[in-house]
Amino acid sequence: MISAIFAHKTNPKLKICIVEKNNRVGKKILVTGNGRCNLTNMNTEPSNYHGRNPRFVMSALSKMNIYDTLDFFESIGVVAKTEDDGKVYPYSLQASSVVDSLRYELERSGCEVFCDTDCKEIRVKDGVFCLYCANGKVFNAKKVIFATGSIAGIKGDTSGSYSVVENFGHKTTDLIPALVQLKTKDKKCASMKGVKVMAQASAYVSGELTKSEYGEVLFTDYGLSGPPIFSLSRIMSDAVNSGKKAEISLNLMPDKSTDDIYMHLLSRRKDVPLESYLLGMMNKFVGIRLIKDITEEKLTLSATVLDDNILYKLATIISDWRFEISGTKSFESCQVVAGGIETADFNPSTMESKLVPGLYLTGEVLDIDGDCGGYNLQWAWSSGAIAGMSAAESVH
Repeated sequence: MISAIFAHKTNPKLKICIVEKNNRVGKKILVTGNGRCNLTNMNTEPSNYHGRNPRFVMSALSKMNIYDTLDFFESIGVVAKTEDDGKVYPYSLQASSVVDSLRYELERSGCEVFCDTDCKEIRVKDGVFCLYCANGKVFNAKKVIFATGSIAGIKGDTSGSYSVVENFGHKTTDLIPALVQLKTKDKKCASMKGVKVMAQASAYVSGELTKSEYGEVLFTDYGLSGPPIFSLSRIMSDAVNSGKKAEISLNLMPDKSTDDIYMHLLSRRKDVPLESYLLGMMNKFVGIRLIKDITEEKLTLSATVLDDNILYKLATIISDWRFEISGTKSFESCQVVAGGIETADFNPSTMESKLVPGLYLTGEVLDIDGDCGGYNLQWAWSSGAIAGMSAAESVH
């Protein structure tokens, strides 16, 4: 959609169409930002992106930066608001309003949209691309912008998602789920299923701290979820796939030292049942799970059975509760995929293929993925706009 709109802005005389596999355009936008559409992030930097060559994003992000992005959306009726953490949302807090605004702009530009039209193959002859679709339709074009996204969130067979481009000689890197829920090796998370806690979540790879994020963590029957977990999931996914030990540490009281927590535990060691010992200090089910982690005593016994050494162990776990990660949820569950078509064969200033003149790739189908928090949408807007403008400028 962005590519088509910016191509029209660049050359209004062009005939532009969108060939869309789904039954409507922009479906993936509807689930971004928990349905609110995290348009971008005011803290966007090249360091927020990953891949074999993350510096590939620099040219597009400089030509279509966050301020250009916000100006564009305001021009089509989307007024934005910025939260304290730099995340930017539409004032409506509805992803559907963003999709509708883009769709109306497409209509104003005269762009035709062909939904339920799955492009299976692209051939090029004498500088003209022929797009062959599953429903029998064939499109001829001077320029083609491949803006399909990744296989994130897609059900069923996804084997053909990259093959159309691979047939031109482009290569795809290994694909792994990123921005995804994490599975744990032990079953303790299942006993707290549905419980949310505010915690400092830290990623450890082979015992080394790599990154930390603060926020709401959700315990599930398979492991861990929530914004901090999504932010750390790429690191964990990489580590597990590389055969390294991957752990998430939760600090349930990050504003207090382990010694402070220990002294607090000592002061509340009274004649109360173990199951109620941490009540008022943290979620009841989390408190019970922690007690079970440090002692095999019956929960009906008095908390006075906990000696000083056990209490210090409890304080340590509250500060550093480890969960060994066994893997992630599937591509169907993830928000972003790490990996994609190799960027080495594309011009970062135009998004055009070096192997096939007139073929452009944008967004997540390339080997670029961003952190959680609006960075992936910014990459989509920037790369899409650059591809649209570049393609339109080169049509003769």
